[in-house]
Amino acid sequence: MPFLNIPLFLVTLAITSSCYCLAIAIYRLFFSPLAKFPGPKLAAVTGWYEGYYDVFVNGGEGGQFARQVERLHQQYGPIVRITPSELHINDPTFLSEVYGHSTRSKPLDKSEKYRYRFGIPDAVFSTPLAEQHQQRRAALNPFFSKQRIRSLHAGLTEIVERISFRFATEYAGTGKVVNFNDVWSSMTMDTVTALAFGRSTSCTAAADFESPLALGVQALAWYGHWNAHFKIINDVMNMIPAPIMLKLMPHLKPIVEFTTASLGKEILLEQDTNPCQQSIRNQVAAIVDGREVKGVDVNHPTIFHDVLSSNLPNSDKSVDRLTQEATSVVGAGMETTKWVLTVGTFHLLDNPAVLARLKAELMEAMPDPTAILSYSDLEQLPYLGAVIQECKSPSRVFFLNHHTP
Repeated sequence: MPFLNIPLFLVTLAITSSCYCLAIAIYRLFFSPLAKFPGPKLAAVTGWYEGYYDVFVNGGEGGQFARQVERLHQQYGPIVRITPSELHINDPTFLSEVYGHSTRSKPLDKSEKYRYRFGIPDAVFSTPLAEQHQQRRAALNPFFSKQRIRSLHAGLTEIVERISFRFATEYAGTGKVVNFNDVWSSMTMDTVTALAFGRSTSCTAAADFESPLALGVQALAWYGHWNAHFKIINDVMNMIPAPIMLKLMPHLKPIVEFTTASLGKEILLEQDTNPCQQSIRNQVAAIVDGREVKGVDVNHPTIFHDVLSSNLPNSDKSVDRLTQEATSVVGAGMETTKWVLTVGTFHLLDNPAVLARLKAELMEAMPDPTAILSYSDLEQLPYLGAVIQECKSPSRVFFLNHHTP
Protein backbone atom coordinates (compact mmCIF):
# COMPACT_ATOMS: atom_id res chain seq x y z
CA MET A 1 0.00 0.00 0.00
CA PRO A 2 1.63 3.26 -1.07
CA PHE A 3 2.32 5.92 1.51
CA LEU A 4 0.26 9.12 1.42
CA ASN A 5 2.04 11.95 -0.38
CA ILE A 6 1.72 14.50 2.43
CA PRO A 7 2.93 17.59 0.49
CA LEU A 8 0.62 16.81 -2.45
CA PHE A 9 -2.29 16.17 -0.09
CA LEU A 10 -1.79 19.50 1.69
CA VAL A 11 -1.52 21.39 -1.61
CA THR A 12 -4.68 19.71 -2.92
CA LEU A 13 -6.51 20.48 0.33
CA ALA A 14 -5.45 24.13 0.20
CA ILE A 15 -6.52 24.54 -3.43
CA THR A 16 -9.86 22.79 -2.84
CA SER A 17 -10.59 24.89 0.24
CA SER A 18 -9.68 28.08 -1.58
CA CYS A 19 -11.91 27.22 -4.53
CA TYR A 20 -14.76 26.37 -2.17
CA CYS A 21 -14.42 29.66 -0.28
CA LEU A 22 -14.19 31.58 -3.55
CA ALA A 23 -17.34 29.88 -4.86
CA ILE A 24 -19.20 30.72 -1.64
CA ALA A 25 -18.06 34.35 -1.84
CA ILE A 26 -19.13 34.66 -5.49
CA TYR A 27 -22.53 33.16 -4.72
CA ARG A 28 -23.13 35.47 -1.75
CA LEU A 29 -22.04 38.56 -3.66
CA PHE A 30 -23.83 37.96 -6.95
CA PHE A 31 -26.38 35.12 -6.81
CA SER A 32 -27.80 35.14 -3.28
CA PRO A 33 -31.40 36.41 -2.89
CA LEU A 34 -29.92 39.15 -0.68
CA ALA A 35 -27.29 40.21 -3.23
CA LYS A 36 -29.44 43.10 -4.50
CA PHE A 37 -29.54 44.81 -1.09
CA PRO A 38 -26.94 47.45 -0.16
CA GLY A 39 -24.28 46.97 2.48
CA PRO A 40 -20.57 46.31 2.93
CA LYS A 41 -19.20 43.64 0.60
CA LEU A 42 -17.30 42.08 3.48
CA ALA A 43 -20.53 41.69 5.48
CA ALA A 44 -22.12 39.99 2.46
CA VAL A 45 -19.22 37.54 2.18
CA THR A 46 -18.64 36.46 5.78
CA GLY A 47 -20.30 36.45 9.18
CA TRP A 48 -16.95 37.38 10.70
CA TYR A 49 -17.79 40.97 9.83
CA GLU A 50 -20.30 40.79 12.67
CA GLY A 51 -17.88 38.76 14.77
CA TYR A 52 -15.24 41.48 14.56
CA TYR A 53 -17.53 44.14 16.01
CA ASP A 54 -19.02 41.72 18.55
CA VAL A 55 -15.72 40.40 19.90
CA PHE A 56 -12.54 42.10 18.71
CA VAL A 57 -13.20 45.81 18.16
CA ASN A 58 -11.96 48.36 20.71
CA GLY A 59 -9.08 46.23 21.89
CA GLY A 60 -11.21 43.19 22.60
CA GLU A 61 -14.05 44.94 24.41
CA GLY A 62 -16.47 44.07 21.60
CA GLY A 63 -20.21 44.50 21.82
CA GLN A 64 -20.25 47.20 19.14
CA PHE A 65 -22.09 45.54 16.27
CA ALA A 66 -25.41 47.26 17.05
CA ARG A 67 -23.67 50.64 16.83
CA GLN A 68 -22.04 49.62 13.56
CA VAL A 69 -25.43 48.68 12.14
CA GLU A 70 -26.67 52.17 13.00
CA ARG A 71 -23.72 53.65 11.10
CA LEU A 72 -24.46 51.38 8.15
CA HIS A 73 -28.01 52.72 7.97
CA GLN A 74 -26.65 56.24 7.85
CA GLN A 75 -24.47 55.20 4.92
CA TYR A 76 -26.71 52.81 2.97
CA GLY A 77 -30.29 53.73 3.89
CA PRO A 78 -33.20 52.01 5.68
CA ILE A 79 -32.43 48.44 4.49
CA VAL A 80 -28.91 47.08 4.93
CA ARG A 81 -27.39 43.65 4.45
CA ILE A 82 -25.44 43.05 7.66
CA THR A 83 -24.41 39.38 7.25
CA PRO A 84 -24.51 36.86 4.39
CA SER A 85 -28.01 35.76 5.47
CA GLU A 86 -29.46 38.79 7.30
CA LEU A 87 -30.98 42.16 6.52
CA HIS A 88 -31.54 44.93 9.03
CA ILE A 89 -34.48 47.29 8.51
CA ASN A 90 -34.72 50.74 10.05
CA ASP A 91 -38.18 51.87 8.92
CA PRO A 92 -40.99 52.48 11.46
CA THR A 93 -43.67 52.04 8.78
CA PHE A 94 -42.45 48.48 8.26
CA LEU A 95 -42.38 47.65 11.98
CA SER A 96 -45.54 45.54 12.14
CA GLU A 97 -44.44 43.54 9.10
CA VAL A 98 -41.03 42.68 10.54
CA TYR A 99 -41.95 42.32 14.20
CA GLY A 100 -45.51 41.05 13.86
CA HIS A 101 -46.81 38.12 15.86
CA SER A 102 -45.48 34.72 14.92
CA THR A 103 -48.25 32.51 13.54
CA ARG A 104 -48.50 29.00 12.09
CA SER A 105 -48.80 30.42 8.59
CA LYS A 106 -46.00 32.93 9.18
CA PRO A 107 -43.58 31.58 11.79
CA LEU A 108 -40.80 33.91 12.88
CA ASP A 109 -37.85 31.71 13.77
CA LYS A 110 -34.74 32.99 15.52
CA SER A 111 -31.28 32.51 14.12
CA GLU A 112 -29.81 29.18 15.22
CA LYS A 113 -26.40 30.76 15.80
CA TYR A 114 -27.68 32.67 18.82
CA ARG A 115 -29.01 29.60 20.59
CA TYR A 116 -25.80 29.10 22.57
CA ARG A 117 -25.03 32.76 23.23
CA PHE A 118 -25.69 32.54 26.98
CA GLY A 119 -25.10 28.84 27.55
CA ILE A 120 -28.82 28.07 28.01
CA PRO A 121 -29.78 26.60 24.60
CA ASP A 122 -33.04 25.01 25.78
CA ALA A 123 -34.51 28.02 27.60
CA VAL A 124 -37.42 29.91 26.02
CA PHE A 125 -35.15 32.88 25.33
CA SER A 126 -32.79 30.76 23.21
CA THR A 127 -35.36 28.54 21.46
CA PRO A 128 -34.99 29.20 17.71
CA LEU A 129 -38.10 27.48 16.28
CA ALA A 130 -41.21 29.65 16.51
CA GLU A 131 -43.68 26.86 17.29
CA GLN A 132 -41.57 25.36 20.08
CA HIS A 133 -40.85 28.84 21.43
CA GLN A 134 -44.59 29.58 21.58
CA GLN A 135 -45.30 26.36 23.49
CA ARG A 136 -42.54 26.95 26.03
CA ARG A 137 -43.47 30.62 26.42
CA ALA A 138 -47.11 29.71 27.10
CA ALA A 139 -45.97 27.61 30.07
CA LEU A 140 -44.37 30.72 31.59
CA ASN A 141 -47.37 33.01 31.09
CA PRO A 142 -48.74 32.52 34.65
CA PHE A 143 -45.42 33.74 36.04
CA PHE A 144 -45.62 36.98 34.04
CA SER A 145 -49.29 37.67 34.74
CA LYS A 146 -50.35 40.89 36.49
CA GLN A 147 -52.41 38.82 38.91
CA ARG A 148 -49.29 37.01 40.11
CA ILE A 149 -47.36 40.25 40.53
CA ARG A 150 -50.23 41.95 42.37
CA SER A 151 -50.46 39.03 44.79
CA LEU A 152 -46.82 39.56 45.74
CA HIS A 153 -47.08 43.30 46.31
CA ALA A 154 -46.19 43.09 50.01
CA GLY A 155 -43.01 41.11 49.42
CA LEU A 156 -41.86 43.36 46.60
CA THR A 157 -42.58 46.47 48.67
CA GLU A 158 -40.34 45.05 51.39
CA ILE A 159 -37.44 44.96 48.91
CA VAL A 160 -38.00 48.59 47.93
CA GLU A 161 -38.32 49.64 51.57
CA ARG A 162 -34.98 47.99 52.33
CA ILE A 163 -33.33 50.16 49.70
CA SER A 164 -35.13 53.27 50.95
CA PHE A 165 -33.99 52.59 54.52
CA ARG A 166 -30.39 52.25 53.39
CA PHE A 167 -30.59 55.54 51.48
CA ALA A 168 -31.91 57.26 54.62
CA THR A 169 -29.39 55.76 57.02
CA GLU A 170 -26.22 55.27 54.94
CA TYR A 171 -26.31 57.97 52.27
CA ALA A 172 -28.54 60.89 53.27
CA GLY A 173 -26.44 63.92 54.22
CA THR A 174 -23.12 62.18 53.66
CA GLY A 175 -22.33 63.32 50.11
CA LYS A 176 -21.63 59.69 49.26
CA VAL A 177 -22.05 58.78 45.59
CA VAL A 178 -24.75 56.25 44.72
CA ASN A 179 -24.21 54.00 41.72
CA PHE A 180 -27.77 53.42 40.58
CA ASN A 181 -26.72 50.75 38.13
CA ASP A 182 -25.66 48.65 41.12
CA VAL A 183 -28.75 49.66 43.11
CA TRP A 184 -31.17 48.58 40.42
CA SER A 185 -29.12 45.45 39.64
CA SER A 186 -29.43 44.27 43.23
CA MET A 187 -33.11 45.28 43.44
CA THR A 188 -34.12 43.52 40.25
CA MET A 189 -32.16 40.42 41.26
CA ASP A 190 -34.02 40.26 44.58
CA THR A 191 -37.33 40.90 42.83
CA VAL A 192 -37.03 38.31 40.09
CA THR A 193 -35.79 35.60 42.46
CA ALA A 194 -38.65 36.35 44.87
CA LEU A 195 -41.15 36.12 42.02
CA ALA A 196 -39.67 33.08 40.30
CA PHE A 197 -38.34 30.98 43.16
CA GLY A 198 -40.35 32.05 46.20
CA ARG A 199 -37.31 33.48 47.99
CA SER A 200 -35.12 36.50 47.53
CA THR A 201 -31.34 36.51 47.18
CA SER A 202 -30.94 39.56 49.49
CA CYS A 203 -28.61 41.23 47.00
CA THR A 204 -29.86 44.64 48.20
CA ALA A 205 -28.09 44.02 51.50
CA ALA A 206 -24.65 43.98 49.81
CA ALA A 207 -22.16 46.72 50.73
CA ASP A 208 -22.57 49.69 48.35
CA PHE A 209 -25.19 47.53 46.58
CA GLU A 210 -22.33 45.71 44.81
CA SER A 211 -23.79 42.21 44.93
CA PRO A 212 -21.34 39.56 43.68
CA LEU A 213 -24.23 37.65 42.13
CA ALA A 214 -25.58 40.65 40.21
CA LEU A 215 -22.08 41.63 39.09
CA GLY A 216 -21.44 38.05 38.01
CA VAL A 217 -24.56 38.01 35.85
CA GLN A 218 -23.39 41.21 34.16
CA ALA A 219 -19.98 39.64 33.48
CA LEU A 220 -21.64 36.52 32.09
CA ALA A 221 -23.66 38.64 29.67
CA TRP A 222 -20.39 39.91 28.18
CA TYR A 223 -19.30 36.33 27.41
CA GLY A 224 -22.39 36.03 25.24
CA HIS A 225 -20.58 37.85 22.44
CA TRP A 226 -17.90 35.16 22.38
CA ASN A 227 -20.34 32.25 22.70
CA ALA A 228 -22.35 33.47 19.71
CA HIS A 229 -19.34 33.11 17.41
CA PHE A 230 -17.32 30.45 19.23
CA LYS A 231 -19.79 27.79 20.40
CA ILE A 232 -16.87 25.60 21.40
CA ILE A 233 -16.21 27.92 24.35
CA ASN A 234 -19.57 27.07 25.86
CA ASP A 235 -19.03 23.36 25.20
CA VAL A 236 -15.61 23.39 26.87
CA MET A 237 -16.88 25.33 29.89
CA ASN A 238 -19.64 22.76 30.40
CA MET A 239 -17.03 19.98 30.43
CA ILE A 240 -14.77 21.64 33.01
CA PRO A 241 -15.52 20.63 36.64
CA ALA A 242 -16.90 23.54 38.66
CA PRO A 243 -13.96 23.81 41.13
CA ILE A 244 -11.47 24.08 38.24
CA MET A 245 -13.59 26.58 36.33
CA LEU A 246 -13.86 28.76 39.44
CA LYS A 247 -10.07 28.83 39.71
CA LEU A 248 -9.89 30.09 36.13
CA MET A 249 -12.82 32.54 36.39
CA PRO A 250 -13.42 33.35 40.07
CA HIS A 251 -15.85 36.17 39.22
CA LEU A 252 -18.35 33.51 38.08
CA LYS A 253 -18.40 31.86 41.50
CA PRO A 254 -21.70 33.45 42.67
CA ILE A 255 -23.44 32.29 39.48
CA VAL A 256 -22.12 28.74 39.77
CA GLU A 257 -23.20 28.64 43.40
CA PHE A 258 -26.63 29.93 42.49
CA THR A 259 -27.31 27.60 39.56
CA THR A 260 -25.34 24.38 40.06
CA ALA A 261 -25.67 21.59 42.59
CA SER A 262 -22.49 19.63 41.81
CA LEU A 263 -20.02 21.93 43.55
CA GLY A 264 -16.98 21.46 45.71
CA LYS A 265 -17.24 21.02 49.48
CA GLU A 266 -16.07 24.56 50.22
CA ILE A 267 -18.81 26.12 48.08
CA LEU A 268 -21.52 23.89 49.52
CA LEU A 269 -20.52 24.91 53.02
CA GLU A 270 -20.85 28.55 52.02
CA GLN A 271 -24.30 27.81 50.63
CA ASP A 272 -25.38 26.21 53.89
CA THR A 273 -24.74 29.53 55.68
CA ASN A 274 -27.21 31.30 53.41
CA PRO A 275 -30.35 29.31 52.48
CA CYS A 276 -31.24 31.93 49.87
CA GLN A 277 -28.14 30.93 47.95
CA GLN A 278 -29.18 27.28 47.65
CA SER A 279 -28.70 26.38 44.02
CA ILE A 280 -31.44 26.63 41.43
CA ARG A 281 -30.69 23.10 40.34
CA ASN A 282 -31.25 21.75 43.85
CA GLN A 283 -34.55 23.58 44.04
CA VAL A 284 -35.66 22.32 40.61
CA ALA A 285 -34.76 18.73 41.50
CA ALA A 286 -36.69 18.93 44.77
CA ILE A 287 -39.83 20.32 43.14
CA VAL A 288 -39.69 17.80 40.29
CA ASP A 289 -39.41 15.00 42.88
CA GLY A 290 -42.28 16.46 44.90
CA ARG A 291 -40.13 17.32 47.89
CA GLU A 292 -40.36 20.47 50.00
CA VAL A 293 -37.76 23.15 49.39
CA LYS A 294 -36.29 24.74 52.49
CA GLY A 295 -36.69 28.51 52.69
CA VAL A 296 -39.25 28.80 49.88
CA ASP A 297 -42.40 30.88 50.35
CA VAL A 298 -45.12 28.28 49.90
CA ASN A 299 -47.85 30.94 49.64
CA HIS A 300 -47.34 31.23 45.89
CA PRO A 301 -46.16 28.83 43.18
CA THR A 302 -42.69 29.12 41.72
CA ILE A 303 -41.85 29.27 38.05
CA PHE A 304 -41.08 25.56 38.25
CA HIS A 305 -44.60 24.74 39.43
CA ASP A 306 -45.99 26.70 36.49
CA VAL A 307 -43.96 24.72 33.97
CA LEU A 308 -44.59 21.35 35.62
CA SER A 309 -48.36 21.93 35.57
CA SER A 310 -48.31 22.93 31.90
CA ASN A 311 -48.99 20.79 28.83
CA LEU A 312 -45.34 20.69 27.78
CA PRO A 313 -43.84 17.28 26.98
CA ASN A 314 -41.92 15.54 29.76
CA SER A 315 -38.64 16.26 27.97
CA ASP A 316 -39.27 19.97 28.58
CA LYS A 317 -39.86 19.33 32.29
CA SER A 318 -36.46 17.81 33.00
CA VAL A 319 -34.21 19.17 35.72
CA ASP A 320 -31.62 20.29 33.15
CA ARG A 321 -34.06 22.29 31.03
CA LEU A 322 -35.85 23.83 34.00
CA THR A 323 -32.51 24.90 35.43
CA GLN A 324 -31.72 26.61 32.13
CA GLU A 325 -35.15 28.26 32.13
CA ALA A 326 -34.67 29.56 35.65
CA THR A 327 -31.22 30.89 34.81
CA SER A 328 -32.68 32.67 31.78
CA VAL A 329 -35.41 34.30 33.86
CA VAL A 330 -32.86 35.55 36.38
CA GLY A 331 -30.52 37.01 33.76
CA ALA A 332 -33.21 38.58 31.59
CA GLY A 333 -35.24 39.80 34.56
CA MET A 334 -32.24 41.57 36.03
CA GLU A 335 -30.38 42.97 33.03
CA THR A 336 -33.27 44.38 31.00
CA THR A 337 -35.17 45.88 33.92
CA LYS A 338 -32.19 47.39 35.70
CA TRP A 339 -31.04 49.09 32.50
CA VAL A 340 -34.45 50.70 31.93
CA LEU A 341 -34.44 51.88 35.55
CA THR A 342 -30.87 53.16 35.34
CA VAL A 343 -31.41 55.16 32.15
CA GLY A 344 -34.78 56.37 33.41
CA THR A 345 -33.21 57.53 36.68
CA PHE A 346 -30.64 59.53 34.76
CA HIS A 347 -33.27 61.30 32.66
CA LEU A 348 -35.40 62.08 35.71
CA LEU A 349 -32.43 63.64 37.49
CA ASP A 350 -31.44 65.43 34.30
CA ASN A 351 -34.95 66.90 33.86
CA PRO A 352 -35.86 68.63 37.15
CA ALA A 353 -39.31 69.67 35.91
CA VAL A 354 -40.26 66.07 35.14
CA LEU A 355 -38.91 64.87 38.49
CA ALA A 356 -40.74 67.63 40.40
CA ARG A 357 -44.06 66.86 38.73
CA LEU A 358 -43.66 63.12 39.36
CA LYS A 359 -42.84 63.72 43.04
CA ALA A 360 -45.83 66.04 43.38
CA GLU A 361 -48.21 63.40 42.02
CA LEU A 362 -46.77 60.71 44.29
CA MET A 363 -46.91 62.96 47.36
CA GLU A 364 -50.54 63.81 46.65
CA ALA A 365 -51.45 60.16 46.14
CA MET A 366 -49.40 58.99 49.15
CA PRO A 367 -49.34 61.73 51.82
CA ASP A 368 -48.09 59.10 54.27
CA PRO A 369 -44.79 57.79 52.79
CA THR A 370 -45.01 54.69 54.96
CA ALA A 371 -48.30 53.65 53.36
CA ILE A 372 -47.32 52.45 49.88
CA LEU A 373 -50.18 52.23 47.41
CA SER A 374 -51.13 48.88 45.96
CA TYR A 375 -50.03 47.87 42.48
CA SER A 376 -53.54 48.53 41.13
CA ASP A 377 -53.65 52.03 42.63
CA LEU A 378 -50.19 52.91 41.33
CA GLU A 379 -51.32 51.92 37.85
CA GLN A 380 -54.00 54.61 38.01
CA LEU A 381 -51.54 57.50 38.49
CA PRO A 382 -51.39 59.15 35.03
CA TYR A 383 -48.06 60.96 35.24
CA LEU A 384 -46.30 57.98 36.83
CA GLY A 385 -47.65 55.83 34.01
CA ALA A 386 -46.40 58.36 31.44
CA VAL A 387 -42.93 58.42 32.99
CA ILE A 388 -42.76 54.62 32.97
CA GLN A 389 -43.70 54.55 29.29
CA GLU A 390 -41.09 57.19 28.50
CA CYS A 391 -38.44 55.23 30.41
CA LYS A 392 -38.96 52.38 27.97
CA SER A 393 -37.80 54.82 25.30
CA PRO A 394 -35.61 57.24 27.30
CA SER A 395 -34.79 59.55 24.40
CA ARG A 396 -38.37 60.85 24.54
CA VAL A 397 -38.24 62.02 28.17
CA PHE A 398 -37.39 65.51 26.90
CA PHE A 399 -40.71 65.50 25.02
CA LEU A 400 -42.53 64.69 28.25
CA ASN A 401 -40.89 67.67 29.90
CA HIS A 402 -41.79 70.24 27.30
CA HIS A 403 -45.04 69.09 25.70
CA THR A 404 -47.13 67.48 28.39
CA PRO A 405 -50.16 69.71 29.13
